[in-house]
Amino acid sequence: MDRVDRNVFDGDVRIRFSPPVQRALGAGAPAAPAVVAVESTVIAHGLPYPESAALVASLRHIIEEDHGCVMAIVAVLDGVVHVGLDERQMERLVRSAAPDAAEKFIKCGRRDLVGAVVQKRCGATTVSATMAIAHWVGIPVVLTGGIGGVHRSVAGDIRGSLDVSADLPTLAQLPVCVVCAGIKSVLDVGATLERLETDSVPVVVLGADRFPAFWQRESAWGAPLRLDTVEEVATLVRAHWETPRVFGREQVATMTTTTKAGGVLVAVPIPAADACPDVEAVVQRALQEAATQRLSGKQVTPFLLRRVAAHTGKASVRANVSLLCNNARVAAVLARALRGDRVPGRFSGVPRLPVTVIGGLALDIHAQCHALGNDTNMPWRRSHPGRIRLSVGGVAHNIAAVLCGLAGQRAVPHFYSATVQGDGEAVLLDPARWMAERALAAAAATAAPTPRPLALYTAVHDAHRDMLAAVFDGVDVPPEQVKRLPTPLPIVFDANLSPEAMRALPPAQRFWYEPTSPAKAPRIVQAGVLPSMPWVSPNVEEMVAMAKALTGSVETDGEAGRIQWAGEALILRGGVRNVLCTRGSRGVSWFRAEHGAVRRVDMPAVPVEAGRLRSTSGAGDAFAAGVLYGLLCMRYPREEEAIALGLRVAATACECEDTVPCKEALVRALEGSRMARL
Repeated sequence: MDRVDRNVFDGDVRIRFSPPVQRALGAGAPAAPAVVAVESTVIAHGLPYPESAALVASLRHIIEEDHGCVMAIVAVLDGVVHVGLDERQMERLVRSAAPDAAEKFIKCGRRDLVGAVVQKRCGATTVSATMAIAHWVGIPVVLTGGIGGVHRSVAGDIRGSLDVSADLPTLAQLPVCVVCAGIKSVLDVGATLERLETDSVPVVVLGADRFPAFWQRESAWGAPLRLDTVEEVATLVRAHWETPRVFGREQVATMTTTTKAGGVLVAVPIPAADACPDVEAVVQRALQEAATQRLSGKQVTPFLLRRVAAHTGKASVRANVSLLCNNARVAAVLARALRGDRVPGRFSGVPRLPVTVIGGLALDIHAQCHALGNDTNMPWRRSHPGRIRLSVGGVAHNIAAVLCGLAGQRAVPHFYSATVQGDGEAVLLDPARWMAERALAAAAATAAPTPRPLALYTAVHDAHRDMLAAVFDGVDVPPEQVKRLPTPLPIVFDANLSPEAMRALPPAQRFWYEPTSPAKAPRIVQAGVLPSMPWVSPNVEEMVAMAKALTGSVETDGEAGRIQWAGEALILRGGVRNVLCTRGSRGVSWFRAEHGAVRRVDMPAVPVEAGRLRSTSGAGDAFAAGVLYGLLCMRYPREEEAIALGLRVAATACECEDTVPCKEALVRALEGSRMARL
């Protein structure tokens, strides 16, 4: 869609929006996603091809997939200003970075926009031009690698200090927040900070006491202002933009800016692992080369960046990609915060799902033996080739993680498990809080403490990915900690709680029991809390083990007979209201109490094509999470619909290599379930 605006430049300037950007800017808050504007010079001039293409893909994944925003790369194509690019346009931009590219994009600063439009040229926008266009269309956050600034003097030439990037006056004039990794290291960082102070531009460093030096985490200059959360940054930005109102009409009339103050610079240190050491000596060498070639103006910075990349063996290119991706995370969270979303800048700002999950948090080790089928006569007392995967797991953890994914990672359940303190004491941990704090630490590029799970789980799978055997080594959630659960919500718990801990759970809040394994499943019977349990979700062997513990006997008249006997025993003698017996590819058998009798409903599994089957290890946990989400979060009016959602989520888990499917796959399963209902 085109929009023609007058009185911004000298003449008519056409702006064309990509459909996602148009929808986001036109829908209005709070329904519309936040938009992050991205300058395109860093793509066309900052990185070579194909690194430029890989960078765009990474930025899009971070901004759109991970944080639910819309990425709007700003560029000029054939004289038209574009806010957001389609795939073909993006290909033109990234390929222009190749040394032998037939089409080149000029470096387009704020003053160059009119020329590019009039001459119908292609231009990659700098920070100043991107800020102008973002302000023009109403996007408050701009993402870049590093801003321009005051150039260094070359070979004693005092004119270097008079060469100032247009980024600085634009920051002083326009109310746009720029997220960067500091000032480009090839510039005079100290003089640039002085100029920003003169122009009253707030400069914030996220999570550090010293101002970052682009490729390095620290410079010789301290942070003008340190803030530790993105939420605090958003509060400062809003306050800065509202400053003229604070002074009242009389004072506003005497101020340079009569509506809003100018921009805000947010500097995010590069992740430590990707910082470039000793880059200053390389910069000095590149400056001498620039002086020898008598370069000036817009020629200097791109030349210096190329020479530094050559001298560092492309370490600076890797650093550029790392800092841009790191900045993208902060920019996306900030854009959402400025729009009014609750973001994980502080733990209290993380929305919670209406459910508490408590139980196992373990390190999972999955070993798949390529040579082993499901033939029990295969040799075991030898080494076998295969594949080993490590992941964070545990039944309760997996259920909580799938619930979070179904919510689009915009909300987390209350999730508690046992962990170890430094003194070896087992305490109750809220991993949802830990996850939020880790997200904040990642945004600020700082280290975050990692809790040590009390459990290890090792499973051996055959070539068809079916489990052959598993060993669990861990301890139970402490009963004294369970008594202090802070939330009066429905509780989902697994068999990693001791019988004493199960008894300590508030009776009115016990909602769902996941038996975990045949060996642990009877714990709920031993605890005496099985009567009136609303839901339990065993597999066949777990259900039989629970029924045997309840009755002291077991029926052996084939699998069908055992399933019927065990389901009826749990309902009639155990007092359970709903039993969901998971049966793998055969679906689920639902036993429920109805007018003093037992009603059984068999629901088929959602088929998974043989070529798409990756792993069945997380299907049971995913099924439980899907049903729970339908019952507690979607408030489905019919329980059958929640169970159908669980079956779809279980099928999704079977198509994923990891125990917990990715957010995108889970959201697709949820949307598919909604369409089936409609």
